Amino acid sequence: MARLARPRAAAHRLRHPTADLYGLSVGPFLRLLDTLRNTRAGRAGALGYTALPHPFVLDIDPTASTQLEPGADFDLVIHLMGNAIAQVPYLIHALAGAGERGIGTTRGPFQVCGVEREPSLGSECWERVFDAERGEYRPTENGTPSIPAAPDAVILHLLTPLRIKREGRFVGAAQLMSPDLLRVLYRRLRRLAELYGGNPDGFDAHGLDTLVASLRLTPQRLRWHEWTRFSSRQNTLMQMGGLIGDILLEGPSVADVWPALWLGQ
Repeated sequence: MARLARPRAAAHRLRHPTADLYGLSVGPFLRLLDTLRNTRAGRAGALGYTALPHPFVLDIDPTASTQLEPGADFDLVIHLMGNAIAQVPYLIHALAGAGERGIGTTRGPFQVCGVEREPSLGSECWERVFDAERGEYRPTENGTPSIPAAPDAVILHLLTPLRIKREGRFVGAAQLMSPDLLRVLYRRLRRLAELYGGNPDGFDAHGLDTLVASLRLTPQRLRWHEWTRFSSRQNTLMQMGGLIGDILLEGPSVADVWPALWLGQ
């Protein structure tokens, strides 16, 4: 039995006075990535994509407190993919600028204390690559992810709301089936590999129908969680509800979909 959490790509330790952590903006970093994204825009159109996925994911603990006392430390984990890994110095600069301007409704300032990086995905071996006192960034080589042996069964922990549509409607806890989950997972992994590096053929969804026929999906404390947040960019409330809880996957095909599950976390 394997319990999947989320392996990380880079951890940024930030220090700041009281502020709303969910107000953190990475807008400057997005603009720095525009060149990287735009160079792939033509290829994305040829591949049939209507929007380009970002080559990074913010990994924010949904259970963490959103209020901190002045001088307290907190970690911000960011998964970087493909060529975006080379943009870490610009990310540090963007975060430092955001700290000077302040974040959240109280515009609380913060400072970047240091950056640690996990060279090989999932290794949990972290290396210090930036120290604010020295102001020096030391790049490290990218390691090849070592995917562990496949278990007999897998439990997926949905930590943040999962939104999946089938025939134009959101799938609820009672309707979720293994094809719903795996098709969106394979589609995302293939899209990231095509745009930012990797082997997209390893995530070909055409053979999924055969694989999912021998997969059993059992919801465990799975429920729909309503979540409303305010978008400063769009100046409106956004409905971001989805499924949270646990999902048990078991059956002979677990070994076949295990690499995608492990990378997908």
